[in-house]
Amino acid sequence: MSEVAAVLPLRTLFVPGIPAPKGSTKALYIKKLGRAVVTHDNKRTRPWEQAILAELLALHPQIIEGPVALRMIFRLPRPRGHFGKNGLLPSAPRSHLVRPDVDKLARLALDALTGVVYRDDAQVTEIAASKRYADDTHPGGVRIEWEPA
Repeated sequence: MSEVAAVLPLRTLFVPGIPAPKGSTKALYIKKLGRAVVTHDNKRTRPWEQAILAELLALHPQIIEGPVALRMIFRLPRPRGHFGKNGLLPSAPRSHLVRPDVDKLARLALDALTGVVYRDDAQVTEIAASKRYADDTHPGGVRIEWEPA
């Protein structure tokens, strides 16, 4: 184990809520302003990124200068159609196979960690991201773990 790893152990963060994907951005030229304004195609993007940042800042993490390893587990709510009058239907899928895409969920989290956990997301050399359904034991949100790689 290197000295850096001894100083900076594995850190964990849980952010409750409904994870939002980064999505696409659009640049619109506003004639009155005389400049372009960048907007997101998902109105939940900015609030979710701010929720991650708020939880992160409460931890007061030390910025990692070298390579970083990340693990993210996103928990998303099940649609009502997965439930019957007696609870979860046997036909309900176990895996989350619909939108949002796991890479877009991870991209938003990577951007939220920039400047707080590491200086640039180019420092991330290892990443594991998964998306699952929330349940009674695992509420909706994201669990993020990071450490020097």
